Amino acid sequence: MRFKRAPHERGGSRRLCPGPVPTRDCLRSGQGKLPGGVLSVLILNLGLGKPGINIDIHKQRIHNQKLLSLIASSPPGALGTLESFGDVSSATKPIPKETRKIMKTCFARLSLLLGVTVLVCTCLAGMASGQDITVQPHGRYVVLPPRLRYDVRVPPASLQTWNGSFNYQGTNYTYNMVGTAPSSNGSTTVQVYVIPLKVVITGRNRSKTTYDPAHVLSNGKTVTNNTVGSPIFNSSTTYVQGGVDVGTTQYIDAFQRANFWGTVKSAPNYHLLLGGPTVLAEQTLSPPSRYGTTGTVFGFKAGLVDINWFDAQLQTLISQFTQIQPNTFPIFLTYDVYLTQNGGCCIGGYHSSEGSISNPQAYAHATYVDHPGDFAQDVSALSHEVGEWADDPLTVNVNGNNTPCGILEVGDPLEGESNYGGYPYTLNGFTYNLQDLVTLPYFGAPTSTSVNGWLSFQGNSSLSVCSNGS
Repeated sequence: MRFKRAPHERGGSRRLCPGPVPTRDCLRSGQGKLPGGVLSVLILNLGLGKPGINIDIHKQRIHNQKLLSLIASSPPGALGTLESFGDVSSATKPIPKETRKIMKTCFARLSLLLGVTVLVCTCLAGMASGQDITVQPHGRYVVLPPRLRYDVRVPPASLQTWNGSFNYQGTNYTYNMVGTAPSSNGSTTVQVYVIPLKVVITGRNRSKTTYDPAHVLSNGKTVTNNTVGSPIFNSSTTYVQGGVDVGTTQYIDAFQRANFWGTVKSAPNYHLLLGGPTVLAEQTLSPPSRYGTTGTVFGFKAGLVDINWFDAQLQTLISQFTQIQPNTFPIFLTYDVYLTQNGGCCIGGYHSSEGSISNPQAYAHATYVDHPGDFAQDVSALSHEVGEWADDPLTVNVNGNNTPCGILEVGDPLEGESNYGGYPYTLNGFTYNLQDLVTLPYFGAPTSTSVNGWLSFQGNSSLSVCSNGS
């Protein structure tokens, strides 16, 4: 590497920092500048020069201010001592051997510091600009607080719900659930709308990665069609729990019948059914880079979108579909997309309510992950969220049904189990994974409430009251 030692600095209104020692105060003042010989070495360590190329430091003047700022702001000793540079008032003055040795050590430290700084800034820029990142995943589901308002029109139709209660250790706990009371021996059908969401992530280089529920799966069906054909909506699966046939029906209806089997066995016409579903027009979400990126999680490249930004878009979409009313249940479906919260990943779905404070609109999101064994695989997230909507719709007790464990969320206590709580059910040649859900006795109700006295739909024997929280 050769340096073209330029003549002594000419022109310009600023002066060289005086004397053989360029002080930090002089550099910080903005009135001084480093000698050319020093800058030429800095240029080398920054990689501005290449082997075998003569560098004219005076042509690099535009970069010099950044270097001055770095040196001026560095703590004493971090880059070596400027006092070691000796008399550098002239770029053409020969540098003694010992001084060159000290300068070499100092600038080696500077090069290391700059390298680390560039690496950190590059990583941060990548995260902020939608670049693919690798994150440590933690699969979970959440409940978002209802976003209710006084200043909106009150819809005329309301979600059909009923109230119940149980006593645990002398305290009475009330709850509000979708449908009619099991003792009524009646059936309730709630119209469901499925809204597929195509998510487009723009990378730092402006390349786009699309996650579309129109994606065709190995069975020849799209993600949306495979979801609609799942046991969540299909009524042809027979559920036998511990030798008790609780019905040939939809999954959540079977769960709810088992949940209140102490009553339902004498009221066999009780049902909670999902109507349709009707698939509405696919919508496209393109999160800004600060709210959306791609990341390697659970061994595959997923879309990662901030949940608060995402939820704001859902509320806007709800207002645009006039057929969505409080007596219906809209479900937003994504493909291979996890939501993030406060930088943490990965949320597979959530449910909440919004709109009029006197007549809220319940809704849910679930992702469909097309990677067997991974969190939220196929319709496991959907089974989780629909089950929680059924037992805690957030439309009457908008802060959630209170229990000794916390709010009455029937999916959360089992999301950390083997296979994320999922159990396989094969329908039309495809094996779906439906998450196990806890029954009311898990929250402290009498065991006579549920089928076999079980604390979960699948009879998880490791459970006790509130053992896994809520």
